[in-house]
Amino acid sequence: MDYMSLAIEAKRKKDFELAHKYYGAKMEQDGITAGLLRSISKIFYLEKQNYTALMFALAATHLSLFQYLQEYKNGDLNVKQALEVIPNEIIEQFPHPIGALLMHEPNTLKHIAHSYADQEEVYKDRPAVRMYAEVYYVQVLGDGSHVSKLEEFRLTPEEHLNYEENEYIPLGITIIKDQIKWSEIDNPDVSMLYLV
Repeated sequence: MDYMSLAIEAKRKKDFELAHKYYGAKMEQDGITAGLLRSISKIFYLEKQNYTALMFALAATHLSLFQYLQEYKNGDLNVKQALEVIPNEIIEQFPHPIGALLMHEPNTLKHIAHSYADQEEVYKDRPAVRMYAEVYYVQVLGDGSHVSKLEEFRLTPEEHLNYEENEYIPLGITIIKDQIKWSEIDNPDVSMLYLV
């Protein structure tokens, strides 16, 4: 059974409980993967359970970093070349050089930042954040209402993208630097590290 497709369909219909059920079945079937953890994080985000969404997103990111590190150690040319194109000043910002590969994953950085920042407490201090959060929410939902949400806020796709790149991506980088368990980057047991 294609649990991923069923989960995505349930998500679009806002049946988040059913989506969790399908993702759980997928985990039982195939084990924990970074992509699956990211998908679960998105359901928690849609449910406005930001802390749990963030923890699942960090677990997914840690698992990706672990896999990149293993590939690097095994001499994977793609990983090596991906690291070579990143300037040293960026690599040096991360507690471990392998972290710089996340610069190639803007969606990961954005999702972590949205999971952290898209909350009522933030909107009180920075009301403009709400409209970008609402646009992202419908993007994650994937129900086709993204364009109409942009129109509702009189935002162009470029304005939205610029805000994401200038505000959310730097925040995502900061959160990753602060909250990934870098000393455990060789440990793939993300359940124990982030989800207990």
